[in-house]
Amino acid sequence: MKKQPLKFGEISIEEVLKRPKCFVGCHETLISASECGHKTDSFFSRSITYYGSGKNGNLSLNTATKHQQSFDPSDNQTGEEVYKYSEMHGGAIKDFFNSSMRSVLKENPDTLFLPWSQEHWILFSEEFWNSFICANDPSLIDLFGNKKNLKEFAKGKIAQADFEVLSGEEVLKRIKDGFFPNVREVAVQSPKGILGVGTTFFKKDMPKSVIESKAREINPKETYVVSEFIHNLGSPSVCALVSNSEVAIYPPWMMAICKDSATTAGSDLGAFANLPKDIREEIVKEAIVAGNMLKDKGYRGTANIDMMATNGETHPKALITEINTRDPETIALLTVASARAGLTSPHALKAQCHYAERTNFASEVSKLPPVGRKFYGTFSRGNDGEIIIPKEHMHRNIEGLDIVKSWDEISGTTRQDYTYTGFIFENK
Repeated sequence: MKKQPLKFGEISIEEVLKRPKCFVGCHETLISASECGHKTDSFFSRSITYYGSGKNGNLSLNTATKHQQSFDPSDNQTGEEVYKYSEMHGGAIKDFFNSSMRSVLKENPDTLFLPWSQEHWILFSEEFWNSFICANDPSLIDLFGNKKNLKEFAKGKIAQADFEVLSGEEVLKRIKDGFFPNVREVAVQSPKGILGVGTTFFKKDMPKSVIESKAREINPKETYVVSEFIHNLGSPSVCALVSNSEVAIYPPWMMAICKDSATTAGSDLGAFANLPKDIREEIVKEAIVAGNMLKDKGYRGTANIDMMATNGETHPKALITEINTRDPETIALLTVASARAGLTSPHALKAQCHYAERTNFASEVSKLPPVGRKFYGTFSRGNDGEIIIPKEHMHRNIEGLDIVKSWDEISGTTRQDYTYTGFIFENK
């Protein structure tokens, strides 16, 4: 019989909370916003990650191999893309995860694994699946985690911008024939893009050379979601908790978007308060509507809902742009803030969403103080390999070993050779 992740009714929430749990994902900092190796979430006993400290039972590929493996400028890709990258490099990533999980289970067969994203399950051997927790049906991950599928399914159910689903060939044809009628600027999105990677903007008044350069990013054989780009007041993001009996949301935050691209540069958990009250209320309302849509379809756990805030003159004040079927990257800050406020860990609440018959944590979650921010910093390494931290970051709480090479270095160019990017957490 094919092994499957543990579902509701197959294990109690009490058993989940009692047994040792291991986080599996990209960065150790997703469960720790403090110094390397300093655990901030008692929900997990250890972690297995691409990047981390390699201390206190935490296993990390970068410390095991003494090599920083990276994938693209955002260092965030779908499981399929990471799988392909792993295969290109002798299966190093797959082998590391699977051998590490075997090692952890050998030490303690009762260990449960909680991966950051189900999209990365393609990396894991099926022999471990019945030790995985907090899983949704793969069809729901494909429905809500794919921009095309989400927009088509959610049409009329949630507030979203008008869109078309077009082949790359058709997108290129329209650009060549005079752009999109009555639209000054459009966003062309790959259905599986993440953190802005896979999104390309085209403006009518762009120089021809710029349009031609951007057009090279469009694959004629792929499918894209095309919508008018709406100039907005910012990009709020909301983490929703979806259980059998309720939808609760953490205080929203604002995403920082790079000026020259659509990629995410960081998140500020306090900046949401700067939006007008009526817009904040509309964002919360729409997030709950989206959460109930997930709930009615059978999705459980955390979902990260990305939105646009507008002045409401020509479009709704809150428009949902995508739903990520995983924890947000700010989960570590939510964890720290929860601990400071004496509230339950977000990961423990996620487990309740999956395994408790009823939950009642909406009022608790709403009390979380929206403190801290997370952003990307640029670092360098000395000749001895030590990380050199710029003076402006010295006073901040930095996960020093959770640093990845820039794309320029990975690709062998020298334009930004020996520069690194890393997560910086500032807890206010």
